[in-house]
Amino acid sequence: MTERRSEPRYMCSELVNILIRYEDQTVQQAIANLEDISRSGACVQLDEAVGVGADIEIVCSTCSFKGKVRNCRYAGGRYDVGVAFDSPGAWDASRYEPAHLLPVETGLAYVDAQVDACEEKTRTMTAGSGPE
Repeated sequence: MTERRSEPRYMCSELVNILIRYEDQTVQQAIANLEDISRSGACVQLDEAVGVGADIEIVCSTCSFKGKVRNCRYAGGRYDVGVAFDSPGAWDASRYEPAHLLPVETGLAYVDAQVDACEEKTRTMTAGSGPE
C-alpha cells in the first residue's frame, strides 16, 4: 500500500510525556516513544491502546502539541497511536527537534524518485551498449 502524504514525515526516537483526556474529563498520564512527526501530526508508541477520537497532548522537553487520536494499532507488543495536531503546521524543527530526526521517504515523491532513478539507470546502460 502506497502512503500519500501532503507533507514530509520524520522518523525520530524520543521519550515524551502523554496526557490523554477522556470524555468523562479524566486524564491519564503515560510515557511514550515519539516514533515520527510531521507539521500536522505524529505517531507515538504506548503500552496501552487509546480510543480513536480521544484528546491527547504530547509533552516534549521544550513544548507540547495537542491533538486527537486518529488511529491506534497493535504493533509488536505495543500500540502505535496516530495523532492529528489541532493546529495545522503545529510542529517545525526550529521549535522542537526530537532526537535522531530522519526524513521518511513516503508518497508519490518517493515513487517518482524511484522511477526517475530507474529510468536514468536504464538510459545510462543503453547509452553504453550501442553498436561497436
